[in-house]
Amino acid sequence: MAMTRRGLFYGFLTLYMLEVLKRSFTEAISATTLPMLANSLTQTFVWGPLSDKFKVRRLLIVIGETIAGIAYIFLSPTVWSLYTGLTPTQAKTLYAITIIVGLTLLESFWSMSNVGWSAPIADMTKSTERGTIMGN
Repeated sequence: MAMTRRGLFYGFLTLYMLEVLKRSFTEAISATTLPMLANSLTQTFVWGPLSDKFKVRRLLIVIGETIAGIAYIFLSPTVWSLYTGLTPTQAKTLYAITIIVGLTLLESFWSMSNVGWSAPIADMTKSTERGTIMGN
């Protein structure tokens, strides 16, 4: 489900950045690449080690999903309210930067729920079973 969400959401986000906000290709791709990079790095170097050390899988899921839900709310409508007095071009530039930075931060924290969901699979299965399941 996570991969489908990312494929659809970030695919359409790239088109939105290019066609509606009239941003450069580099900016549009940054809105996809930087959040996924942050997600991967924080899973590996922050949330994974914390999950292994403290065994707080469910807490990571709840906190990660809650932060993501709240962040999405603040990322769109509130952002536009900051633009009063800006020209349309300035507003689009600021919104594009806000999308890139906001989604990067959002994915950094959302990745804790990915670790929380994945860790129980590793905890409950033997490595041979896990390899077979993942292979299928």
